[in-house]
Amino acid sequence: TRELKATLRLTFDAAAEHYLEAYFDYAVGEATATSGLHIAPDLQYIANPGGDNDADDAFIYGVRMQVHF
Repeated sequence: TRELKATLRLTFDAAAEHYLEAYFDYAVGEATATSGLHIAPDLQYIANPGGDNDADDAFIYGVRMQVHF
């Protein structure tokens, strides 16, 4: 019905979400590519989060840790 279609309209300016991620893998101590402890600082940039063109762009910072046996 027309009422249902009216409620399904978007309430924000729709746009494509874009993202970029960069990280650096650091092998701690005697670690090799396939063994030991690895720490990776991580940075993500998101443009139009959630597909909302009106939303502020976002930066997400983090740290990953991997242990290889």
